[in-house]
Amino acid sequence: MSGATCGWPFTPDVAPLIRATLAATGFNPIGQTTPISLAFERRRGLDLEPSAQVNAPRKRTERVDCRQGARRLRGLPKIAGRILSKAFAERGVAGIVKWEVLPVADGEKLCVFFEATNSPWRQGIWMRCDRGIEINGETYPSVNLWSHTAPVPTAFTCRTGEGKLHLYNTWDDGNGRRSQSHTSGMRVEELADGWRYRCNDIGFDAAFDKLVFRIQRCE
Repeated sequence: MSGATCGWPFTPDVAPLIRATLAATGFNPIGQTTPISLAFERRRGLDLEPSAQVNAPRKRTERVDCRQGARRLRGLPKIAGRILSKAFAERGVAGIVKWEVLPVADGEKLCVFFEATNSPWRQGIWMRCDRGIEINGETYPSVNLWSHTAPVPTAFTCRTGEGKLHLYNTWDDGNGRRSQSHTSGMRVEELADGWRYRCNDIGFDAAFDKLVFRIQRCE
């Protein structure tokens, strides 16, 4: 994470907890990993996390949003539903989604359409189901799609026992993938066959136009 103001750093004394959480869940709740993925899939714009991958936390100090970070560190199953941004709510801007949870069926096919970006930084989205995301016949614990390189649309299949698709917006400012900053979030518009998301990465002076994408059910 980046841009947090609460001042809880990832120091060596909490590193064992982070490693244990990642090992137990196969999930990186912070979005700050060094993915090991196939060059072919990288060319398709997908940051894929194979089941056998070891997620290596970056060595530099990271800060987290203390108000929600603790819940994430305990693992994905604790996130029962949509998480709203407290930072924007405290400033009178309600309904900004920090972490989205969508109801899906096992085997449901969805498509991601990247519609627009307005940022010098790379913009993308992270997605995960408890039993994986299937793309091109391969199943991965989670995927990160970059708007400038991912196929449009990107079709995927949800593999889930709990019936949930988790997602949030990501970006790369030149120092690696980032997500879940103090001021990141998404405005959500419900469509007839899906959802449209207008995203912010950092800062309160937000037009929520850094990335616009939609997720809809595939025919």
